[in-house]
Amino acid sequence: MKRILYSLSLLGLLLVLGCTKEGEVKPTNWNGNNNNNFTATSVTIKRIIVTAFPQTNNGSAWDPTNLGSNRNPDPYPRIMMGGSEQYRGQYWEDATQSDLPMRWTSDVRISKVNFDTRVDLDLYDYEVTTSDTWMGGYYISFSKWVGTYPKTVTISNSTSPYEFQLELEWN
Repeated sequence: MKRILYSLSLLGLLLVLGCTKEGEVKPTNWNGNNNNNFTATSVTIKRIIVTAFPQTNNGSAWDPTNLGSNRNPDPYPRIMMGGSEQYRGQYWEDATQSDLPMRWTSDVRISKVNFDTRVDLDLYDYEVTTSDTWMGGYYISFSKWVGTYPKTVTISNSTSPYEFQLELEWN
């Protein structure tokens, strides 16, 4: 009986220590702290999360009226490096602000030699009858995060209606 109570107490303690309150920010660095002894040789983009995008294309609907009621964008993320497509997510049909945040799982790996390489992180609107429409995006480089190795980064700026979050795995 003592063993069962001890096991349950230990399990309860682990559950309480592992939980966070909504809105509480836990450290996002490699293994929970600034481990200066660690040097990454690669980073993998595990998940792309779109948290903001404009509902209109400069005041116009993203999709033409001849498609019926589906005038909202059908967004998907795309990652390019060195002119080569590394990832293209499945489009999210007829997306609205209530669909945010939108998540895509990816496994784009960037090696240490490429940490300075420009990575294009873009959002496109899938089109049925024409080529897809570029909605917006950012140019990023992973070299600025070497040393802190964050697990999550937010990509945004004050002049853009787009915001992305990337969940990263440093190796």
